[in-house]
Amino acid sequence: MADNKATKEEVDDFLKRFKERTKWSVPRIFYIDDKPENIETLSSLDITGKDRDEYILNLQVEDYYQGPDTNHIPNQGDVWMFGKTIKGKEVYIKIFINTLMNQSNICISFHIAKSKIYYPFKQK
Repeated sequence: MADNKATKEEVDDFLKRFKERTKWSVPRIFYIDDKPENIETLSSLDITGKDRDEYILNLQVEDYYQGPDTNHIPNQGDVWMFGKTIKGKEVYIKIFINTLMNQSNICISFHIAKSKIYYPFKQK
């Protein structure tokens, strides 16, 4: 399990690299939607695919939750976890930069959080 070990600068650097790479890929982000909770979240919060892209591309350092953590997909970069309040629900987002040339970045999880998310860089 990951912890909150990244610095603000590391989170900012990851988000900049993620967003820059996403500008040039089609689709913008590839979603692993084999988990029922990912699909249920889109339906229950009435989120379109384009909306989901925008939520992810608008993540900020303050939305950071955990990471980096080891990716269980071989030969890929570390995974990073974020949270975002969407339509009154806290949504857990797990993403990584795809290291394969000319391939979209990946979102592993985009679902209503199963437990409270702690944001180490959010002002109280």
